[in-house]
Amino acid sequence: DIDTSGVRLDPVQWPPKSWTRFEVPCVDLDDSDADALAANIDKALKEFGLMFVTNHGVDQALIDRMWKLTRAFHAQPSSAKAPFTQPFGFMGYLDNVIEARFENAFPETCEKAQGNQWPDESTDAKLEGFHDSCVAYASAVDGLGRRLLPLLERAMSLPTGLL
Repeated sequence: DIDTSGVRLDPVQWPPKSWTRFEVPCVDLDDSDADALAANIDKALKEFGLMFVTNHGVDQALIDRMWKLTRAFHAQPSSAKAPFTQPFGFMGYLDNVIEARFENAFPETCEKAQGNQWPDESTDAKLEGFHDSCVAYASAVDGLGRRLLPLLERAMSLPTGLL
């Protein structure tokens, strides 16, 4: 078992020191040979269960901005974050992930779900661009996911468009 106590997801401390006893496979999406790329993905996921991805197309400046803005958001006092705490699921700020209430995490209908709530960027200059950056990052990561799906289909010998 891996000791994850005290592990912080921080790009300065990535990968966590507790992971140094093995190497997470890294797949380069810039590989023009789709069959070789699919084989690398297949091997990484079968043998390790996860992979790092390089040349993923998500702009590094956007990634850096998201780290900066999320740090600024989470550095606020609890009282400033409280209005964004969600009573269920993972849409928004969770005050304490470990103690999150899972009984309503997967509502049977979307009627229970609330839309995203955003901090007022005008009250804290450190949060300027928070909303637009989150939307841009979500879009970029969604694009990456859509780029990976055909590769995963190929890696698993599934029909094109199945995923």
